[in-house]
Amino acid sequence: MSPCIYVFSGLSVLSALIAAGFWAWSASISYPEFRNSYTQMVGVDLFLKALRKVARLNALAAGTAFFSAVFMAVTLYWQHPVGWEGLISEICKCFLSSSST
Repeated sequence: MSPCIYVFSGLSVLSALIAAGFWAWSASISYPEFRNSYTQMVGVDLFLKALRKVARLNALAAGTAFFSAVFMAVTLYWQHPVGWEGLISEICKCFLSSSST
């Protein structure tokens, strides 16, 4: 096997682990409570700041998951001798044969 396959497989795994770390980090962020007083809502700014942080972490996680999928697609393409058409046809055969049993 080509050493590039190992490199791209490793990059895919690393990207997936980084994405999982970002999602775990965003899940662990606590949201501050805010109260509604008679004149104004107290603590809304802190809540929105936490919400923005979670959104940024989720965007980073989605981006690294995308790169993980791209690296894995390149790896699958290099491993398969007949290119994308053969790979897709084998995947379809696998799903069709498993669904008919």
